[in-house]
Amino acid sequence: MEDYFKHPAISNSKLDWFRRSPKHFKYFQTHKQEEKPAYLVGSASHCVLFEPDKFKSVFHIIDESKRPNVNQSFAEKQNKKWREDIYEAYAHKSIITQEEYDKVMFMMEELKSHDLFNELVQGCEFEKEHYWKCPITGLDLKKKIDAESNDLIFDYKTTDDADPFIWQKKGWNYHYYRQAGFYTLNADKPFYFVVQEKSPPYGVSIHKCMPDMINYGKDKAMELLRKIKTHIEEDQWPGYEVKTPLASNDLFFEFDIPGWVLQNM
Repeated sequence: MEDYFKHPAISNSKLDWFRRSPKHFKYFQTHKQEEKPAYLVGSASHCVLFEPDKFKSVFHIIDESKRPNVNQSFAEKQNKKWREDIYEAYAHKSIITQEEYDKVMFMMEELKSHDLFNELVQGCEFEKEHYWKCPITGLDLKKKIDAESNDLIFDYKTTDDADPFIWQKKGWNYHYYRQAGFYTLNADKPFYFVVQEKSPPYGVSIHKCMPDMINYGKDKAMELLRKIKTHIEEDQWPGYEVKTPLASNDLFFEFDIPGWVLQNM
């Protein structure tokens, strides 16, 4: 099967890029997004949880305690060279520290002690790829699901704060409702988010997406897919200038006193 990330079909993450601007969508159709260091623990957690056999081929663990001058920082010449050599030798892999790897293993231990997680994961296939054609727009779509069984789908998220109220607000701002909608466009199954903190005690909260929210997410996904189809047909890929109706050809945004500031003046 063709590499999932190279396959040109539209995924939920590509909807995020289109929402940012058509130009971003067009760019990331042919370019892979670089992984941010802040996401490294989350990526490693996903790999250990869902694809443990691939971990050694994807990640390299660096034990910083073995640097030449252990009492010096990496600003010191020998230590700096030691780390640069390792990063060069393993440039084809993602590099995490021994401390980060230990954190991931503590996270897995905590997650696997959670009763509801153990119920959800029963009978699941991991990192399952789906490819299908949207019956409304005719666009080719794809998704890679963290975990799926005959009865449900769940997506695993790592975060700084898994408090249900705080995370759900963050999740709404990150358009996770659309992810739930997109992932269930061709699969009428309950959808859950399994959320875990990246710091001790590695708290876990599990969120079942309600039907109204999933339907809202489906509507928003279809809205973006229709817009993408139009841009593909017209071969027009503007940037941020499409964010607001402009009365002239001057491609600027008005930056004025916000309403919430005026209320307090």
